[in-house]
Amino acid sequence: MSTLIFRYMIYGILVIYIGCLLMIFFYSLTQLNILRHFLNFLNQKKDIPPVPKKLPKVTVQLPIYNEFHVIERLLECITALEYPHSLLQIQVLEDSTDECLDMSQRLVIKYKKKGIPIELITRNKREGFKAGALKNGLAHAKGEFIAIFDSDFLPKPDWLLKTSSLYRFQDWISPNSMGTFKSRIFDSNKSSSLCFRCTFHFRTSRKKSTTTFY
Repeated sequence: MSTLIFRYMIYGILVIYIGCLLMIFFYSLTQLNILRHFLNFLNQKKDIPPVPKKLPKVTVQLPIYNEFHVIERLLECITALEYPHSLLQIQVLEDSTDECLDMSQRLVIKYKKKGIPIELITRNKREGFKAGALKNGLAHAKGEFIAIFDSDFLPKPDWLLKTSSLYRFQDWISPNSMGTFKSRIFDSNKSSSLCFRCTFHFRTSRKKSTTTFY
């Protein structure tokens, strides 16, 4: 009797083991599919569309919450965007409860003196977290388009000019429609992180750009 029970236990372990192997196998197939898309992306011709003659007004939103160590780097990057100041609005949406708030105030004053169209927006109550801050900022937004950057996303200076080619879609979007554009993510540690360089999933998803209209 004990021998029969032991035999069924062995069979049960083998079934679980084989099931796990099959799961790993099918997961590996999905990774191969991601690798295929990545290789196809590398072979694509990267035709950069021309910058339109008439540029729209853009509001850049920066939701901040207790990010003292990166706020200076972020604002230095965003204020360096190559875009006409008359068509640009930068919102620093501050919800910080530590020394980051004082740092943001000093930096905003500093860049305002340089003629940068930047403003600090705070709230008495942090409702909705960063999404709530973005919603609150929209009430003060003047741009036709909204660009949102988290504190660790550092766009290149020509990011707004390059993505402005997508604004041509506004000619056939109805007034009640909403469009979204997601570009590649710029990571400051991509050269120093071995894990990042070895992960095809993130390398593929972060190199792609997507456009959606509703």
